Amino acid sequence: MIDRKGWEVTVDGKVTESSPGSEMEFAHLRNFVDCVRSRTKPNADVEIGHISTALCHLGNVAHRTGRRLEFDGLAEQFKNDAEANALLGRKYRSGWELPRV
Repeated sequence: MIDRKGWEVTVDGKVTESSPGSEMEFAHLRNFVDCVRSRTKPNADVEIGHISTALCHLGNVAHRTGRRLEFDGLAEQFKNDAEANALLGRKYRSGWELPRV
């Protein structure tokens, strides 16, 4: 499990390894402040985070549909697969919708 407090590895319900998050959190915050000052991209850039999580999400969609899918990276949609495209997002409650760009 990884969260803002650190990480831990659990095997058969027992923690086998762990680390507090203070060093990682401090380095992350320091990098963010430095980047605000220098106007450079941080180590944990939002674009890199999007690509990294998208790969995992696409794998989950392929697993859920049980078939090979073709993804258009520029359009960020599966080609000719409405069922798979429906799994790329969710319906938001009224008033919380996100505008499509």
